[in-house]
Amino acid sequence: MEKNSPETTFKLYTRIIGFTAVMIVLLWLLFKVASILLIFTLAIVFALIINGPVSWLEKKKIKRPIASLIVFSIIFLVAALVGWLIFPKVFEQLQSLVLNFPSYISRLSSTAAGWFSGYPEISKE
Repeated sequence: MEKNSPETTFKLYTRIIGFTAVMIVLLWLLFKVASILLIFTLAIVFALIINGPVSWLEKKKIKRPIASLIVFSIIFLVAALVGWLIFPKVFEQLQSLVLNFPSYISRLSSTAAGWFSGYPEISKE
């Protein structure tokens, strides 16, 4: 086996550091761009979904801006109705969770203590 010279070792470390830096920059860029791409994709899907009803209303001799307004109004009303029906239940469940959270934690703690009772080196505090 041949020993690596200091120059070869330096080149190897330089490549590793450079590769790591490039990967970090690419991951950061992907993280920043991912939210934009997600919003863009959702906008395209939303436009494609809305195009059908608007085109149907347009065939019924309703102008496109008015048809778009009608479709958006219906979507808004449906979303408001769903929110009005669901929000009280979600709020009630969250309230129940907050009130029962201490008992959940104590139950979890006692269950975990039972699991680790056979392992005294883990259960040391």
